[in-house]
Parts: sequence; structure tokens; C-alpha cells
Amino acid sequence: MKAEIRAAVAGDIDAIVADIRPADVAEMEALGTTPERALREGLALSDWSATGTLDDVPVCMFGVGCHSVMGGIGRPWMLAANGLERAQVPFLRACRPVVRAMQDSYPRLINVVDARNTTAIRWLRWLGFKFDIGRQIVGGQEFVGFRLGSW
Repeated sequence: MKAEIRAAVAGDIDAIVADIRPADVAEMEALGTTPERALREGLALSDWSATGTLDDVPVCMFGVGCHSVMGGIGRPWMLAANGLERAQVPFLRACRPVVRAMQDSYPRLINVVDARNTTAIRWLRWLGFKFDIGRQIVGGQEFVGFRLGSW
């Protein structure tokens, strides 16, 4: 099993959407979008984005975009296919350097995650994100805010 991270391209989107995790579908529905639209917008609007592959098959796409230039705040994001679960350990090892690279562009990172998405919350906590910036209702669902960096 070969797990890699490489630059994201639009052609990765169909493979990820074809096997998208149900938690990501639910989160995107609550946000009023679809996984495909969110990936296309993420790819188009992010400062940089990457795709995680397993045996050359795209299993996740992630990136970071600007939340506040003046505040040095970025908004990280990620959507994943079910296939990511087959290679959790290699991807977990690769994630910390990716988050550090995000912080090279934006020393402070902030976003929200669907409170039902326990896998994503566990992963974000493992990466060092803090969940102390409140909760909000979006699309009838509870979302929790997370952050990383000096605030």
C-alpha cells in the first residue's frame, strides 16, 4: 500500500466524490453545498491544496485559504473518501508537516466542523487544534469552532 500527498488537480475530485465519507456529505449538506462543489471551490479559492492518494487513487483533498490577510489567519479544510481509512496511519504521520506548512502561510488557523463528525474532530485534536472558540448552528446542525496558533 503506497500513500502519498501531492498537488491537487481538478481530476482528483470525481474519484473522491465517488467514495465520499457519509460524514463529509452530511457536513456539506448542513453548510448548504455538495462535496463536489466544496472541493471545486476549495481547489479554486485556496492558496494551496493537496491530494492524498492511496496506491495512486485520490482519497482526500485538503488545503488552506485566506480568512484574514491582516490577521495572518487561514481557513484549513479537508474532504475525504472512505478509502482514507485504509491508510490512516501514513496520512496521520504526513499531516503534522502539512499543518506546519499551512502555518508558514498563516500563523493562525481557524474553521468549524460538524459536531457529528467525530473522526474529523479526533484527527484535528491529534494535530493540536483547540476546540475552545464556541459552537454555532449551521443548516440546523451543531458545528464546533477549532483553531491553532497564538491568539
